[in-house]
Amino acid sequence: MTVELLPLPLQQPALPLSPKQHASQQGIIFSIRIEGTEHSCLIADCALKRLYAFEGTTLDIQHVYQAYQPKIHHVARNLILSGKSEPLLVLRAPHFTSGEA
Repeated sequence: MTVELLPLPLQQPALPLSPKQHASQQGIIFSIRIEGTEHSCLIADCALKRLYAFEGTTLDIQHVYQAYQPKIHHVARNLILSGKSEPLLVLRAPHFTSGEA
């Protein structure tokens, strides 16, 4: 499994992500399968920053994505199941509140 990385300083080597996940200038693009259908999603850089700000860490976005991947996928899945049918579902900071992290 590999991922395109942004030129960010790494504190330690990041674990490889799925081939369906990669970093972009806007955040991390990933896909999830729900009921046999593949959905493309983007978690915006601002949302990743909000997630790690709760923990007071200074990790790069790839590390944050890996640490919070279950939560990120849970939010994306809930949005898709609630009827969001955009070609690329964008998860932004307001999708992640302090009570949810």
